[in-house]
Order: sequence, then C-alpha cells, then structure tokens
Amino acid sequence: MKLRWQSRKEPVLTEPSTAKLYEDAQAHCDRWVLSTNAKLASLALPLRVMNLATVWTVLFKESGRYNWLLQYYLRAEGLTLSWVGTGRCMSSLDFTDGDYAEVQAKIIAAGQKMKSDGWWLDEKQHPAGEKARRWKLIGEMARSIVQAPRILEAAHIRKSGSLAG
Repeated sequence: MKLRWQSRKEPVLTEPSTAKLYEDAQAHCDRWVLSTNAKLASLALPLRVMNLATVWTVLFKESGRYNWLLQYYLRAEGLTLSWVGTGRCMSSLDFTDGDYAEVQAKIIAAGQKMKSDGWWLDEKQHPAGEKARRWKLIGEMARSIVQAPRILEAAHIRKSGSLAG
C-alpha cells in the first residue's frame, strides 16, 4: 500500500494547506492550554498544562511526594497517560473543541478529587509545608550519604518508635 504523497512528485508536507493544518492545530492547542490553566487557577488546583505545538504535559505548581498519584486519578476519570517516560501527551491534528473540552474536564475532575482527598494541602492546612518538605528531603539525602553510627540509630528508634522518625 502506498502512502498518498508517495505517488506525487512533491510531498504533501510542502503544500500550503498542510502548513496551515499544523498552524491551526497549534493555535487550537494554545487556546486549550490558556483555558485549562485559567480554570485550574480559578479552582486553586496546583496544576498547570504547558505545550509546544500539539505536544503538552501536566506540571505541578507545588512540590509534593504524592504528585505521582495524579496519573491514577486521571485514569479513574478515563484519561490514560503513559506510565513511563517524560509525561508528554500529543494531540492529533484532528482534535476538536469537544476533544479538548473532554480532556480539560477530566484533568480538572481528577485534580479536584485529588485535592479533596487531601493529597495537596494549602497554606492554611500546613503553614510551613514547603519549608518542612525541603528540610525533610535534605535530612533524607544527608542520611543516605552519611550513615549514622548504630548507637545513634538505636537511640532514635527507642525515642520515636521507628527509624523514619
């Protein structure tokens, strides 16, 4: 089976209508990104989407240990993303307003459910959240590099009931 452009002397990709198709698809995705980010911000969800042409990804506005759970919330909404890789998503050139609206609704619903389930605490719920996460991470990194003497570990276990503290 031959591709349509193979039988021509000049590839379809160089035709003006093809360039316009790609420009329109990018403009469509750009509008969707702006609209989605506005809705995410208005709902105080710590998510944003970002794109390059019709390739887009979900970004987190706040660091968190459990941000990876979003993929499960999205899957529960019927939006399945790749389980591995960089998190790039691609919209096909024939994505319609309805397709983008459906993806947007699923991202927003997943984000709202994840927030209501308590995975993202706001400043009121955890006033020193970012600072506490940073110090905990620094401590964990330090403990992974410099092993504490066994006597200190034993004392820490007796005091806190666990090594994790």
